[in-house]
Amino acid sequence: MRLFIGSFLDKELVQKVSFEDIEKLFEGNLKPVKKENIHMTWLFLGEVGAIHELPLQETIEKHIDVFKGLTFELKCLEFWPPKRQPRLIVLSGSLIKQIILAPMIQDIKLICKPDEKENFLPHITIARFKKDKTVDKKIKLPQIEKFNWQIKEISLIKSVLSSEGPNYIKCKTWIV
Repeated sequence: MRLFIGSFLDKELVQKVSFEDIEKLFEGNLKPVKKENIHMTWLFLGEVGAIHELPLQETIEKHIDVFKGLTFELKCLEFWPPKRQPRLIVLSGSLIKQIILAPMIQDIKLICKPDEKENFLPHITIARFKKDKTVDKKIKLPQIEKFNWQIKEISLIKSVLSSEGPNYIKCKTWIV
């Protein structure tokens, strides 16, 4: 099963995103993320055997305090990755306090092989571009009302791929 550690964006904040305006700008070239799936990924774990789910939950539990008191401060909508041909449109911003995931990642590596990023940049994917589409980065994305998102929960999430896109199932959630 495909697993990741993530936090789903609060519904009232999802409503601040002008999905229709974004879709009009890139007619037919976007695969929007389902509104109920919009989230921050903290760590992608990849394909993990079912026998590893409980040890992963125990490891996350051991390190859950690293997520306490986190706030994501929205900067803007932008193309992602910033310095290459865009594949995504994201809500970019910053965390108000530094988060150090290295100790948790080291413990998780004893269970599986996570897709760790050394320079994790917080972002929330809104839409993906269809493959083989060249995007004009000069297109001006819609403005979005800035907000601060108090992150209240962290979940171990299973990603089930289907022809309509991924479906996400919370395996376990921690209130932070």
